[in-house]
Amino acid sequence: GRTLFPYTTLFRSIQFIKHPIKENDTIESVAQHFDITTNYLQLVHNLNVDVYDKIKNSSGFFPSHLKEIFIDESTYQSFIERENEKRPKNSPILEYKPIKGKTIYNVFYTFLDDEEQTNISFQTSIEGLKSDPKINGYIVEIDRTSLTLLNNEDPELVIDELALTTAKVIYPLQIIVNYRGKFIDIKNYEEIIKRWEIVKENIRDNFESEQTEIYIISTEPSLKNKETLLASLKKDWFLNTYFSEIYINYYSKYKINKTIYFPVVSDFEGFEYAIVQEMNKYADDKNQLTISQNGKIDNEIKKDLFAINGEFEAEYLLSPIDKSINKITLECTLDFVLPKKLSIIIITKK
Repeated sequence: GRTLFPYTTLFRSIQFIKHPIKENDTIESVAQHFDITTNYLQLVHNLNVDVYDKIKNSSGFFPSHLKEIFIDESTYQSFIERENEKRPKNSPILEYKPIKGKTIYNVFYTFLDDEEQTNISFQTSIEGLKSDPKINGYIVEIDRTSLTLLNNEDPELVIDELALTTAKVIYPLQIIVNYRGKFIDIKNYEEIIKRWEIVKENIRDNFESEQTEIYIISTEPSLKNKETLLASLKKDWFLNTYFSEIYINYYSKYKINKTIYFPVVSDFEGFEYAIVQEMNKYADDKNQLTISQNGKIDNEIKKDLFAINGEFEAEYLLSPIDKSINKITLECTLDFVLPKKLSIIIITKK
């Protein structure tokens, strides 16, 4: 990106941007490029440099040693707006349509708890199934298509291996997604419970550890009924990231304000991030749609005795053809007792 440099006058603070000089650039050609006068270009640049780097004339070539000049941010932003207006404008209305056929994603989690880092990686598939007219949305099937690696290796501790084996009972998982792309319900709960009975016996046969029965007992409450499983899945990092209700009307400003809950820590609730969710108004060079989410924890919403700090940032790159997700990057922090940071990357497998 370009670096901003502040310049303070008695009246206002102005930001400046460094613009590289190309071969054969002249003072006139750069001024014309930005739609400003040569005198103004000279004045703005000379405000920011010492005598050696000043532009002595208001026409002709730049000093031979000069590699970049200063442009004020307002001039630069006006140039960007004019260039954007030459591009196709995106519709502010984004509709969710389930993926036809299976799309496989590589998923990477990096969780930092104070100074202790944990890396988790796996592959998962997403496929839109035939919709049922009785439901208010679409049926989507999610499956794990690889082993789950913990810190880039198979799990070594029994408790970690138990956790990953138990998690497999959920998949294939069929969920109901609303017209905004948000996960709202489970479709195949009965199948999951049947799988659990089989997996539970396999765990008892294959894990000879005193932790085994304790783990089974601690897992069963979340599978007790559809509601408890739904509540558990709503704390899942992948489901919260991928099905984040980005398929909405962004209106004329191409952005909305909203609050979201994201389970950085699954057993810590009661806070929300106040974010700005924004769509790029004009197509980029690859015609991709970009949805960004940026914000921080809103302690006004929480209304508790203590403040919790945290920031949230995510970016969704969507296919220009079917508006499906090509890549997601997400980073959020939670500063309470010990700082925690979660980074997520979800990207289509090539």
